[in-house]
Amino acid sequence: MMNEILSSIVVPFVTALGGGFITWLFTRKKSDAETLQAQVNAADTLRLFYQKLLDDGANHLDKAIAKLQEKEATIEGLIQGIKERDQKIEQLIREIEKLTIRLKKDNHLNIET
Repeated sequence: MMNEILSSIVVPFVTALGGGFITWLFTRKKSDAETLQAQVNAADTLRLFYQKLLDDGANHLDKAIAKLQEKEATIEGLIQGIKERDQKIEQLIREIEKLTIRLKKDNHLNIET
């Protein structure tokens, strides 16, 4: 009687425990593979996010460099214009000095005669 009770309780318990252990052994690899796949997917998502972030940053940087180059060209044009005006002013000053000297000579000659 005791053997029957033990065998009716222990055998199913040991069988269930053994089956659970065997199932755990086989599903562990699948579970590990699924976890690894989830990690790979997350890493790929992060990679795409950071790639897009870097691409956007590079585009903004390229645009900023282009604007700076435009402004540099404009500034260089302004500087060239200022230099040309300075040369014209210097030329006009020289002409005024020559005319002033000529007027002084002419006035001096007119006064003496």
